Amino acid sequence: MMDNKSLRVNKVKKYICEKVLDNECLVNVDFLSNDPDNYSVNRIPVEPIVENWIIPMSKYKEIYNFSSRMPYGADEDDNLSNIGFFEKLENKIKVNNKNRILPEIDGIESIECLNVGSLQVNETQTAVFSIQIQIVYREGR
Repeated sequence: MMDNKSLRVNKVKKYICEKVLDNECLVNVDFLSNDPDNYSVNRIPVEPIVENWIIPMSKYKEIYNFSSRMPYGADEDDNLSNIGFFEKLENKIKVNNKNRILPEIDGIESIECLNVGSLQVNETQTAVFSIQIQIVYREGR
């Protein structure tokens, strides 16, 4: 049976905490509470095969939704701060990818943001923002 620490989603979570957010937060997996200032990494179902080769190796991708629940309201500074958080996250992942600072996943080639962070759900006091992150890796078949 596979140890949970060896799951790719856990390694992406660890990467986000340690290499992107510098241990500033607690990131959950598949759970975003109703409290502000919490984060979650959720795997999105997609066709995983990018390339199949004649040799017993293939290139795969996985896409994750990184979400946060943040304070939200009429204060423009708070709302700009929320979107700014995702802009900084995207820039840090770009720099890390360029410098080969990647999640500790065997065969990983890259990690990248597929879009900008955006507002998904807004409520009276909080809102959910998210960004999609893709990893590409090689693995034997």
